Amino acid sequence: MTSLLVTLAWPARPLSPNARAHWAVKARAARAARRDAECATRVALEHEPHATSPTSLTSPMPLTLHFTLWPPSRRRFDQDNVLAALKSALDGIADALGMDDSEFKIGRVIRDEPCKAGRVEILVTSLSTTQEFSHAPD
Repeated sequence: MTSLLVTLAWPARPLSPNARAHWAVKARAARAARRDAECATRVALEHEPHATSPTSLTSPMPLTLHFTLWPPSRRRFDQDNVLAALKSALDGIADALGMDDSEFKIGRVIRDEPCKAGRVEILVTSLSTTQEFSHAPD
């Protein structure tokens, strides 16, 4: 398996860096996001026809994460804040794959049309299948 699609709910408001939530509220939301992402990743692994185990996606090379965002409304948002709000979810994905999230590289971030309740799709790919441009051609 060289890619895996994980679908998650839109991040809870207390997880946003701009939210001034009480630490206990934020901790509860972070715990739930991590657990939900780990479960969603395990479900995606079960439905991936080429997956034999969570480690079948891992390799010596880092994994690239491509995000498609369907916000819950037409309200403007900063993509970097959404990515920060997804930190706990990325930890959950790393837990399910049995790896450290420091091995993740951020790929494309695409904003799509709003949908009710919002959602985030994360395509996890190994770098061997991702076109990487680490430097300009000579």
